[in-house]
Order: sequence, then structure tokens, then C-alpha cells
Amino acid sequence: LPNRSFVSAHGLLRSVWFYFMEMDLALGAKTIDGAGRSTGFEGGIPIYFFLGKHVVLDAKPYVATVNGTTIIDVSTGLSYRYKLGGIRGAYRYLDLNTEKLHGAQAGLFFQW
Repeated sequence: LPNRSFVSAHGLLRSVWFYFMEMDLALGAKTIDGAGRSTGFEGGIPIYFFLGKHVVLDAKPYVATVNGTTIIDVSTGLSYRYKLGGIRGAYRYLDLNTEKLHGAQAGLFFQW
């Protein structure tokens, strides 16, 4: 998707069902910035499986509606976290009806 950036901000309602699993309800907004800027509602249900003290397997499905376009944003990844930060490797799929983007991603994260 040439010359576009995506920003998502969510409020989370956390639900820890078992010591090894967490499922959240995420509600917020997705902004697409390119030739113009558009913002719409986004929701999702990220799920986390704790494979040990520092390793987390996750699936993060989100659906957004921006200017009448449905956007599907899904990723699954593996994280190593220590205290307030960590590193994550994932595979991400982004579908904007007529345009699709998918591939590997890696990054650092901070949480509190």
C-alpha cells in the first residue's frame, strides 16, 4: 500500500481466564493517512497464550470501518518480554477490500 500509514489506538477490557491465557476486548479507532487522513471505529479480540514466564504466543484479529470501507487487520506472533518491554516477531495480514498486504514483521514493544 504505497504512501499510506496506519495508526490504531485501543482501550482494553482484560479477561484472564486461566493462568496460561488472556483474552481482551479492544475498542478504539484506526486512522489511515495517505493522500488524505481518515479515521473510523475499530474493534478486536486479541488472545494471548503464556508459554512460560517470558514467552507469549498471540493472535490479534481486528476489524475496522473507515469511510464505509471494512478493514481486516490480523496478526499472529511470538513475543519475548521482560519487565515492561520486549521483542515480537509476527505474520500480519491487512485487507482493505481492493488492496491486500501481508508478510512478516518484527518490532520492540513497551507496556505497563
